[in-house]
Amino acid sequence: MKQTKLILIGSALLASSTFINLAHATVIDRATILANTCAGCHGPNGISNGPLTPSIAGLPKNYISESMYDFATGKRPSTVMQRIAKGYTDADIKALSDYFSKLPKKATEPKKTNNHHGHNH
Repeated sequence: MKQTKLILIGSALLASSTFINLAHATVIDRATILANTCAGCHGPNGISNGPLTPSIAGLPKNYISESMYDFATGKRPSTVMQRIAKGYTDADIKALSDYFSKLPKKATEPKKTNNHHGHNH
């Protein structure tokens, strides 16, 4: 009987410490979660890897939100973005606009030259 009580007490302590650790876990805000879904096309941190999809990092907040509303209403045509934007609430659009507007813009790449060891080829 004593062994059963000790097991129960030990289990309760373990469960409570696990709960306390979960309570202190980092909470990811909704904008970050939503922004992660944008990465598939617009790239990590809103910086696109290709010419077909624009980078959205660092764009003005109003431009992002207006674009999203225009996609959602069909005012701005797009095969993919019209469907995606329709799924966002006003709060989602506001959160995404704020999130992406605060990210640094894509750095410009240095011009490529044919210089090799100080001379052209």
